[in-house]
Amino acid sequence: MKALIVGAGAVGQVYGQALQRAGVDVSFYVKPKHVDEAKQGFRMYPLNGKREPFRFEGFGVVTTPEEVRAQKWDQLWLAVSATAIMADWLPALIEATGDATVVCLQPGPESKARIGPLAGDRLVYGIIAMIAYQAPLPGEARFTEPGIAYWYPPGGSPFSGPDARCKPIVEALAKGGCPASQQVSLDANASFGGALLQVHVAALDSAGWSWTAVKRDDTLPLAKRAWREAAVIAANLLGTKPPWWTDLVGPFGAKLAMVAAPLLIPIDVQTYFGYHFTKVGDQTRANLDHWIVTGQKAGLPVGALSELRGRMRPVAAFDPKMTLTS
Repeated sequence: MKALIVGAGAVGQVYGQALQRAGVDVSFYVKPKHVDEAKQGFRMYPLNGKREPFRFEGFGVVTTPEEVRAQKWDQLWLAVSATAIMADWLPALIEATGDATVVCLQPGPESKARIGPLAGDRLVYGIIAMIAYQAPLPGEARFTEPGIAYWYPPGGSPFSGPDARCKPIVEALAKGGCPASQQVSLDANASFGGALLQVHVAALDSAGWSWTAVKRDDTLPLAKRAWREAAVIAANLLGTKPPWWTDLVGPFGAKLAMVAAPLLIPIDVQTYFGYHFTKVGDQTRANLDHWIVTGQKAGLPVGALSELRGRMRPVAAFDPKMTLTS
C-alpha cells in the first residue's frame, strides 16, 4: 500500500512510522519550506514500554498536487488541524489522489461535513487516541535531542468507514505497533467526546493553563454548564439523546482527572496540555464557535458556551511558567 500523509507534525509522524513498520510505502505532503527538514528524517521517542528512540526515515516527500497526481495512492491521511482543512487546497489534493481512501482525523462534525462531500464513499473517520508532541517540553530534560515523543493509551485509536477501506488501515496500524480498532460509527464518540474535551480545554485556556487557578474560581462550574449545552446541541445534530453520563460531568470529576492524569501518563501532563492546545487554539475557538452557532440556529441555549468562549484568551504564545509553577 501507498499512503500520503498531509502534515509532518507529531500526529502525522506517529501514524506514518507505524504504517511504515507495517510495510506501507509512506510519503508526506508538506509546504516547500519544510522539504529539507523532512528529508533529513525525524527523531522519535516512544514512551510505551521499553522501546528505544529511533530515527524515522525512508519516506517520500511531495509538495504539489501535480506531484501527487503523478503517483497512485491507496490512502490519504489528513493529519492537520480542523481549521487547515477549510482552506482552498483540500479539494484539489483529494481529487489528485484518485480512488485513495481519505482518512479524516479532525474533531467535530463540521470537519466531517467539510470532507464528506469531497471524499464520498472513500471516507474513513478516525479519532486520535494518543499523546504526541514536539519534545522536549519546556523544562523537560530526558531527551538527548529534539524529536517527537508519543504515548499510546490503552484501547488505541478507533476508526469507522466502509469495511474494505477501514479494515486495511486498522490492520496496518496494529501491525506497526499503533493500537487501533474498527467501529461501526464514531459520530456519537466524536461529537460528545469532542465537546467534552473542548469545553474543558477552553476552561483551562481561560485560566492561563494554571490548574491551580482553574480549580479555585468559577471556571469549572461554567464548563459544566457549557458541556450540558454542547451535549444537547450534539444530540440534536445526531437525532438522539445526550449520553446517560451527561449530568455526571462536573467540577469534582474534572479535579479528579487533574490528579489522576499525571499518575497515569508518563509526561508532564499539565505542561503538555498548555503547550499543545495553545498551538491549536484556533481549532478550539473554531469548534466552540461552531457549537454556539449551531445551537443558536436550533433555538437551543448557548449562554454558558458563549460566556466560556468569551473568557478564552485571544491568540497568544504559550507561557510555560504558568504550568511549571502552578
